[in-house]
Amino acid sequence: RGLGDVYKRQVDLRPRGPRVSLPPAVTVFLGLGSNMGDRLELLRGGVRALHRGGLAVRRLSSVVETPAIGSKGQPAFLNLVLEGEWMGEPDALWAVMVGAEEMAGRERPFPNAPRTLDVDLLFFGGLILRTDHLRVPHPHWKSRSFVVQPLQQVAPGFVDPETGFSVADVARLWPQQPGEVSLVMAADAFNWRRTYPS
Repeated sequence: RGLGDVYKRQVDLRPRGPRVSLPPAVTVFLGLGSNMGDRLELLRGGVRALHRGGLAVRRLSSVVETPAIGSKGQPAFLNLVLEGEWMGEPDALWAVMVGAEEMAGRERPFPNAPRTLDVDLLFFGGLILRTDHLRVPHPHWKSRSFVVQPLQQVAPGFVDPETGFSVADVARLWPQQPGEVSLVMAADAFNWRRTYPS
């Protein structure tokens, strides 16, 4: 038996059957916020937890600080927007988001309570979804300066599938609150992959 026969035999042993195609990655946008504890490190930890959960982190906005909305006496929030790619269903991403909040020690003693980490799904590609626990696009994104301004940094041309307006359009046309937005850290200085000794 010649070497050519052995090669043909090896080729013949390759798996047969239909190819399994992976679902295409969906571009998603998430908003992260914190107004308790070490807010910057909680945001970093949140991004790391999302990454470990399967979210491919593509771009981050700067970190901004705003007063808490509708809750007098609460500490100010640090916020950022994340652009990523997700291969899976929205519910699976939502579960990863909740897990990231729980890892940060998030508690919900009452509505709008201070939080170590808050993760909101702003957009899931061009999907419009309304379920008991998930509303996409996020119903309040257009009125929140701490979402619109960071989102404009990472994706000004992204179009809201509900309204047909781009992020830049919304930044120009919609009123947003709170009015006071302060830059805390540029995106290239955030360095979410770095861990600090306890």
